Amino acid sequence: MASPIPTNLAGVLGIGLILAFTIVYFVAKLVSVGVAKITRHKLISHRLFGVLAVVAASVYAGWRLYGLLFRQEVYNALAPYQQGQYFGEIVGVPVLPALLVICIVAIRGRSAARRARAQQKIAVQGLSRR
Repeated sequence: MASPIPTNLAGVLGIGLILAFTIVYFVAKLVSVGVAKITRHKLISHRLFGVLAVVAASVYAGWRLYGLLFRQEVYNALAPYQQGQYFGEIVGVPVLPALLVICIVAIRGRSAARRARAQQKIAVQGLSRR
């Protein structure tokens, strides 16, 4: 079975989607920060809002790729297992870039939380010595 997406296009598309999802994350995070400043109330974590935007962008990218690359006549000519493989190759392209961006955000969030906890411990120790 021939892949619906050529290998060289998949690589370029993957790198482009990583960049696009990173931009989507930072724009959504800035929007969340702006809304929180305007309303003076934080409804949702800025990181979580950015991740939700990346998930939405990933779903949209999968839907667009499906619309552009899916060919019904090729799909009908395949066996059931190959039909799933064909569909998965098209829709699965934006999943890995989205997961990479989400994992990097999670790692950054965890390290920021550790730093905040360490600073809080230092501040509490400094207050207890007085």
